[in-house]
Amino acid sequence: MIRHPVSKFPSINKNPLALFDLYQEVLRRGGYSSVEEDTLAWMDIAESLGLEDAPASKIHDIRETYVTYLSRYEQLFSKLSWTLEDTKNMKVKRQKHFHSRHSRQNTVNNT
Repeated sequence: MIRHPVSKFPSINKNPLALFDLYQEVLRRGGYSSVEEDTLAWMDIAESLGLEDAPASKIHDIRETYVTYLSRYEQLFSKLSWTLEDTKNMKVKRQKHFHSRHSRQNTVNNT
């Protein structure tokens, strides 16, 4: 069960924080537990998300955002043995579905 639905997108320095990109960056580094063991990992993640000048308080906000919105997904996907590549494929399929659906709606609306 997801306890924290995203009702408003989290932001850092008034810029939206891309949750999927954050999720990918954490998984690239071995997952949340590995990132927590590396004192510089959250700063590296912030930099890879284009937030290289983020102050320490914002780095903490990035970590808290991951814990609040994404850590349960990581736990679920690891139980299902899903890899980072599987989640990338899900995103591509979802984007293709979204674009094909909107293309059909535009075609119907234009006729």
